[in-house]
This record gives sequence, structure tokens and C-alpha cells, in this order.
Amino acid sequence: MGPVVIADRDLPYQVYQIGTKIEWNLRETVIAKLLFETGARISEIVELTIGDYRERQDKLEAKVIDKGSRKVRRKWIRFSDDTLILLKRYVNTERKEIDPLGLTFDQIPDTAPIFLTQRNTPLTRKTWYVHWNKAMKQAGLSLNPHKARHWFVTNRMRIIKETAQNEGELAKKMAELVVYMAWRSGEEMLGVYEH
Repeated sequence: MGPVVIADRDLPYQVYQIGTKIEWNLRETVIAKLLFETGARISEIVELTIGDYRERQDKLEAKVIDKGSRKVRRKWIRFSDDTLILLKRYVNTERKEIDPLGLTFDQIPDTAPIFLTQRNTPLTRKTWYVHWNKAMKQAGLSLNPHKARHWFVTNRMRIIKETAQNEGELAKKMAELVVYMAWRSGEEMLGVYEH
């Protein structure tokens, strides 16, 4: 498949097609979609609890534990309606089959992890990497999951630049991106991506 170009607008769809080809289950598909749609780290996604989703006012958002927060859920992520539909389908089918109580999306306690292994244990970053790496290797694609975060930021910055009406709006939207990504050194990180 050749080298990975982070600025390639079609990169997520290439990954989703690879997942379809090797028959990823819903869990892997939902996690891949969350990676590309939110810019979150894989650890932020696999550690999601149902309460992280329920706590936000917006049905398309969830709270996450970001790097350096000492396990405090102070960051949030935003995703699409389609991904929410797939997430609920995963919880109400694949996850429900693993859960000894057979709980559905609305029944799971707030502290319960959204993503489970086949052994009914919380999914970990390390466990999920196995599925991702298998797919990328089979496709001949050199892409680690963290590149989805880089793809998100690169493409978000491109969209901001293409749609900003003036310098003030550009600065405002870039500042909103810094807040969303929860970067402490926002200007520095924007500079890294500009480069």
C-alpha cells in the first residue's frame, strides 16, 4: 500500500476498508472510528466507561482521562452520529454476549468499561494493538494508532485554514483546537503541526 501520508483525507477510510477485509468485529471498528474522529489517544478510548459517555450533556461526547491528568477525567471527545450508532450496536450485541449479566447500553452501571475482551475483562491498549497491528501488517501499511491523532490534528488545521473568514476567526478556531486537544503548550504544538 506504500507510505502513509498523514495529510491524506482518505486515510481513515483506507483503515476501515482494511478492517472490513480482515473482518474486524464491531469493537475494533468502533475504536478505529473513535481514533480518527476524536484525535484521542488509544488509551483514552479503551479506558472509556459508560459513565464517561452519560456524564456529558451532548449525546455525541464523552469524557476521557488524558495524558498527565493523574486519572482525572477532565478532557472530552466528540464523535459522529454514525459512530454512536455503531458504539451502541457493539454494546447491545458483542459486549452483551460477553457480559455475564447480559446488560444493554442503558443497563450497564456508570463504572463499567465500554470495551471488553472476550474474557470479560477491560480492554487494554496493549490487547487492542494486537488487532490493529494484524490489520496493518496484512495490508502492508506502516501505521501505528497514534498516527490517527496526527491525522486528526493535521486535517482539522487544514479545515480551519480553508474555512476561516479572517485572521481573527482563524486564531479563535486554532485556540479552540488547542483547548479540545488539551495541550498545555498550545502554541508549541500548533507549530509542530504547521511544520
